[in-house]
Amino acid sequence: MHQLFVFSGCTYLHLGLCEALAGDDVQVIRVKTAEEVLEYPEGTGNRLLLVDAPKREPIVAARGKVFLWRWASIGGRHRNFPVLMYSDIGQGMAVYGAYSLSEQLSVSGLRAAILNAFKWPERFRRTACGGVPELSVRQHQVLFATLAGLSVRTTARMLDVHERLVLSTRTAVIDKLGLKNRVVLMSLNLKDFI
Repeated sequence: MHQLFVFSGCTYLHLGLCEALAGDDVQVIRVKTAEEVLEYPEGTGNRLLLVDAPKREPIVAARGKVFLWRWASIGGRHRNFPVLMYSDIGQGMAVYGAYSLSEQLSVSGLRAAILNAFKWPERFRRTACGGVPELSVRQHQVLFATLAGLSVRTTARMLDVHERLVLSTRTAVIDKLGLKNRVVLMSLNLKDFI
């Protein structure tokens, strides 16, 4: 039986995939963290990861990007199964080796693409280009302080640095994670990173 790991905040997408793939010998597994994919026992068929990151919903898309960043950070991009990005974003996905599927696909089109990826996984594997953007210790500190809701002034005081350094570090974090802006970063939760 094939295993389809789905990272999505949309319950309807998960239920729709379960229904659409019910007769196709595919186990649809909803995951919340990248580590869950690696910890799940392997089946007898192929494995596939589908990450939902709708362009029209920046916060949900940001969670998808953070998931891919975590996936790449733990070595997932070197695994031998394809990653499908259900998104029209496109930009920045080459780093993670994700194959882009249009959000405009019909249910039957999405089902066909998933089944084709199981049948011919080599066609859907993308070689990741470039290294995974790693965060420094300081960037992690600023990221977690931001996610905890601390102000720039409080973060600077806590880290014993100037406020400008906190702002520039936060900008670097936003760039490395491929997020749009500070508002999108602040909309995420600590659980997206842990």
